[in-house]
Amino acid sequence: MEFKKITCLADVDSQISEAMIEKETAVLSMLRMIKSEIQLVEKKDGKSLDKVGCIKVLMKMRDELTGSVDTFVKANRKDLADECFIKIGVLNLFIPNDLPTMDTVRPVIDAEIDTIIGEKGKLEMRDLGRIMGKIKKEYPLIDGTEVSNYVKSKM
Repeated sequence: MEFKKITCLADVDSQISEAMIEKETAVLSMLRMIKSEIQLVEKKDGKSLDKVGCIKVLMKMRDELTGSVDTFVKANRKDLADECFIKIGVLNLFIPNDLPTMDTVRPVIDAEIDTIIGEKGKLEMRDLGRIMGKIKKEYPLIDGTEVSNYVKSKM
């Protein structure tokens, strides 16, 4: 089975059909979870998700499963942790590899910080929103927590 990067609900539907034909049960189960989560978000928001929205849903699911792995490991539940690792592995097959990283975004953040320091003379906590807004607009798939922590470390 060839794994295509998911960009919308139609991609999920087509891959569910393919997984059923290929009898890929782990992949099929994860695809059904993905479809359910996308539909839930679409219903809640009242609109169809675009490519970025779908990728955000996939990333959120991965983060939740990663948190579950940590919990299961601390509780000595290796069986449940292994199950989550499998789900994360399947989920990673559908998340694009070319997502922005902090290494990519750091120069843009530094430039924005330099601009603010040039205007005000110093960087304040209230400037965090301005920086976050600009970065999230240019790089909607970047992890906001990482950006926020980086900016705070520069204060």
